[in-house]
Amino acid sequence: MFSIILGFVLLTACDKRFETPPHPGRMIKDFKLESGQHGTATIYSEDDAFKILVRVDPEADLTNITPIITISDEATISPESGKAIDISATNKVTYTVTSASGLSRQWVVEFQVYSFEITDYDTYSMATSAGTVLQTAGDPTFNERYWENATLTAATPEPAEGENLQRWQEWDIIYNTTANGVRFYKIRNLNSGMFLSGVASGSPVTQNLELKTNPDLQLWQLEESVETGKYEISNKANGLYLTLSGTNGSNPTVVSAAKQGNDRQRWALTKLPKDSFRDGDVTQFFARTTGSVAFDQGTSIPLSDGRVLWVTQDAWYEGSLTADGRLQGNHFISYTNSIIVQSTADNWDPKAPMMTRQGANHNIGNICPIPEGAGRNWVGPGVELGDYVYIHGGEGNGLEDTDQAIYKLKKESGNEWNQVERLAITNMSGQLDIGYEDGMVKSDDGYVYVYGERAKPETFGYNTLLYVARFAHDAPADWTFWDGTAWASTPSTASAAVIDEGNGTNNFAYLNGKYIHLTMDQGFYCGIPSINMYISTATSPTGPFTEPKRVYSFSEYYKGYNARVYTPIIHTASQNGKNELLLTYSINFGACEENNENNVKESDGNLDPYFYRVKGVRVPYEMIGL
Repeated sequence: MFSIILGFVLLTACDKRFETPPHPGRMIKDFKLESGQHGTATIYSEDDAFKILVRVDPEADLTNITPIITISDEATISPESGKAIDISATNKVTYTVTSASGLSRQWVVEFQVYSFEITDYDTYSMATSAGTVLQTAGDPTFNERYWENATLTAATPEPAEGENLQRWQEWDIIYNTTANGVRFYKIRNLNSGMFLSGVASGSPVTQNLELKTNPDLQLWQLEESVETGKYEISNKANGLYLTLSGTNGSNPTVVSAAKQGNDRQRWALTKLPKDSFRDGDVTQFFARTTGSVAFDQGTSIPLSDGRVLWVTQDAWYEGSLTADGRLQGNHFISYTNSIIVQSTADNWDPKAPMMTRQGANHNIGNICPIPEGAGRNWVGPGVELGDYVYIHGGEGNGLEDTDQAIYKLKKESGNEWNQVERLAITNMSGQLDIGYEDGMVKSDDGYVYVYGERAKPETFGYNTLLYVARFAHDAPADWTFWDGTAWASTPSTASAAVIDEGNGTNNFAYLNGKYIHLTMDQGFYCGIPSINMYISTATSPTGPFTEPKRVYSFSEYYKGYNARVYTPIIHTASQNGKNELLLTYSINFGACEENNENNVKESDGNLDPYFYRVKGVRVPYEMIGL
């Protein structure tokens, strides 16, 4: 009898052990309309809210649309799937999904009437009849999607943030010219900053830098097809069309072909929110073959005569370039600062001359001399005041700082600037707690505001604390320091003196009545696959600053592992006429032991200078309220 009872107890225990708890899922997995929908719905979360965007054809009856909704197993939804709704008043409806376990989640569904009009300049996705989208091809862990002549494929959409896709699947369509009544556009990939280029029939379509000669190869006509909302896209130079090489298989290649009039040549263009993008012209500006040919930093200092000074830190001299444009693998940096002189803020010719100084390294290196006792002088932010330019110099040995000072350069109309003087900053000699290399802002109130940072304790360089000092326009070496309530004579690291917090690296600038704080994730260590840039703004130099807004996410890889990424910088003078803020960042070969430049080089033993050059990014003002 005891064994029977024991067996019953064990059987009962086993049954209880394997009871499945109620399902907690409360997702909306798919959202479709019975009719009248354009493209696929975008399902995303934003600021802890769950949202769906559904694009509706212009002729759809907004008083009577019927969604067909797929939700988590065992969950319920209200209003129910298949029930007609009227969204004509607000174009929005809130659905509540309740899981089997009793948890609920609200989903706000926005219905947006789709416009088939192609504007003069906006961001789009380009979809096939199968719902895949045009993208640049290549292995991202080897940076292949950035390369010139990268080919194109059609692939499953990859959501990024909100309605936007990953940038290699986003395209700026930019009106260029009209010829014989036909409008022609350039098509730029947001990830690479390069443009679609026409190729011979049957060849894969490629992305390339903007052509300065034979521009018709990068001009495209967008012809409405017999299917509403779909376009056939042909090249102005050769008349050939963007064409899927096949409809079967994964990620088919896109080629050039004569007109076929079928789905392989029809592209549904869906307008997306404006997004930030790599600026190919700016990035190419730093791909130099004379003077300083590879370097980091890239601070800009606009001059009143229209020129712009671009300040480098550690740089390779042109003598280290091989015949095929690589850096000789047994060479190293030649000097720790130099300055490029850009003739105007919109002239991105990479042949821009170097500033020279008699007695400098190769006449161009260490324009701001290295002081006695130091092994380098990393100069950075600066301003023009009257007949002089004042630049902050970070002095030290290797990565260890020893002092910081102001360097005073006598402005010349030519490129030879021989008068350079080091100015010791009052009450700052040997002060290393705060490094004031995060930006200078010349204000109309008679002061220049100088921003600095130090690592937040116990964050290992992943977070920073930000501070500000200032000096009068007529006294650049006499600084005072914000302590939280007043301008004091000495710098303070007290918590009250902190004007903002940042991530790994920071920069400050001023534009359109706002002080701008740019912060970027720490990118100097191994194992960081992607980097984010954030911007916050304030109306006062001491803050408070708004909540950071993510404006750019990207990856830079070197030989299969992440590259070092650092020194984000704002360039408010570099206007392009499209209300887009220029940012730059530096990369420096590999961040990991497996891809360190001392361990891994190209097959010829040399180095690709791409991985030690500054890159440019444009951010639409509308993203950050400028």
